[in-house]
Amino acid sequence: MGFERVVSILQDKRSNYDTDVFTPILDEIQRMTGARPYAGRVGDDDVDGIDTAYRVVADHVRTLTFAITDGAVPDNEGAGYTVRRILRRGSRYIRKKFDVPTGNFFSRLSRVLVEQMGDVYPEIRQRPQDLVEMLDEEERSFARTLDRGERLFTSVTQKMKAEGKTE
Repeated sequence: MGFERVVSILQDKRSNYDTDVFTPILDEIQRMTGARPYAGRVGDDDVDGIDTAYRVVADHVRTLTFAITDGAVPDNEGAGYTVRRILRRGSRYIRKKFDVPTGNFFSRLSRVLVEQMGDVYPEIRQRPQDLVEMLDEEERSFARTLDRGERLFTSVTQKMKAEGKTE
């Protein structure tokens, strides 16, 4: 049984995300995005997908912060590739569901986690600037890639429409 599940039992909460482990992160996501507050909706009840996005981003910032602090580096292979994919998945949720720019979202959000967990996991406080720089570099790089892809897609679809091609 994991830490978060034990906390949810001890705090008599239905979900890990309703505990004081996650609520500071969820509150900060809401503050940073201006989205409606987290309501804990799941499945078909989460019609707009915002609650799912809250959970994904909160979970991903925790994973990224601890993994990078433990020495993982975003890369194209091995564990580094997993870290890269986690950041990119979270970035897509930030852009698509919260409709806010990416580039330094995770580094700003990670500060809440460092403050919250730094006494229990002091290693996450040891090199905060390295964490910020790594998150920002990776997030900005992916944002540029997405921007280029979106521009290219728009250009191609406009050209096809102008030529009367619909399929």
